[in-house]
Amino acid sequence: MGRQVIGLDSGQIQKAIRSNGAFVIKASEMQQIINHSVINYKAFFRWLYASIMRLMEEQVPSDIQKMTQQNLSCIAEFLQHFDNYGSGYRKGSTFIMERIGQYMVDSDLTIKPDMTGNEWTQLLEENQCLKMHEGILQHYLDKSLIQVFNEMKKNVEGVFETPTEKISQQLTPIGKFLGMSIQPNLPKPTSFNTSSNTVLMATQSSSRSIYLFDVGFGADSNCQIRCGNIFFTDHALYESNFDDAFKVVDAKFYSSSILSVLLQDTSRPDVSLIVQLLLVPLLKQLKEIDTSININEQSITQIDSRLFGQDIMKYLDMPVSAFSVSGSRRVCIVLGETKRKIKLYEMECEEDEEEDTEMTSMVKDESMQDSYSMASGE
Repeated sequence: MGRQVIGLDSGQIQKAIRSNGAFVIKASEMQQIINHSVINYKAFFRWLYASIMRLMEEQVPSDIQKMTQQNLSCIAEFLQHFDNYGSGYRKGSTFIMERIGQYMVDSDLTIKPDMTGNEWTQLLEENQCLKMHEGILQHYLDKSLIQVFNEMKKNVEGVFETPTEKISQQLTPIGKFLGMSIQPNLPKPTSFNTSSNTVLMATQSSSRSIYLFDVGFGADSNCQIRCGNIFFTDHALYESNFDDAFKVVDAKFYSSSILSVLLQDTSRPDVSLIVQLLLVPLLKQLKEIDTSININEQSITQIDSRLFGQDIMKYLDMPVSAFSVSGSRRVCIVLGETKRKIKLYEMECEEDEEEDTEMTSMVKDESMQDSYSMASGE
């Protein structure tokens, strides 16, 4: 009864669960293809290296000469059908180089997995009533990973469409204030930090600064809003040697007392910076604003970031697009500009583990997209 009140539909929920299962199955299928391709690539390039050495009349290392009959069959199959590369799946062809890239495009697979001999697949094909049962997860052999993901995303979003409308109808605003004019094509990162009677909000006001709002609620449900504009330039971060100003990329609350800001150096795209700003002194600089007037038309207090964060910084050697922080876990995750690279940093070190206070990087880059690029030969 409760789920009907907020608009949840059991049929839509079951559909979302099944699409999630289908995505997991398709991801596992792709992982198996990757593992199989790695084995085949290794055999092919070992044979190719040995052939080059023989043509150069040089001695071939003994470990390179070792080749199983199965590897030789795979290599011979590939060379025999080299001119038909990418023409589609042909039964018996066990060494096709391009199998992984097709999973990362929004179109049907051209080389479908061979499920011959799979007992579970045979059972489902022989019993259609079992195959179509809502408790059985579907394996879409002809669909790519992107297609299955898009279907899963649509079904999950469909679960919350009606609840969003019904819950919104039950909410009554207790206060409002006029918005602000933001430059076109400007990223709009917004982060919230709430307590019992206060909401802190950080949102980007320009490419060089962010607004910090302190929204307080009184007993009569009236809200009082204080605001300040925190700016970041090369002059503010004077310890660096950069000639131009920094661009604000993202802002998040690291904890209830620290605001983290991700900056990109405009003169050196491969250099970025994480600045930690202490909120206690920042909040003292905020001034109350008139909620009936557009923020851009008011005189907002300008706050120099160097007064609150110059000693708490982390330099990154990569262009960035977004980040996420967690004060409870003491970590920061940074997403690269191309969204193919992720770095995880430890933000605070124990005294017995680190002698200085510099934040250190702990985990090396990981990227599923990079693996795809290498496999598809981009």
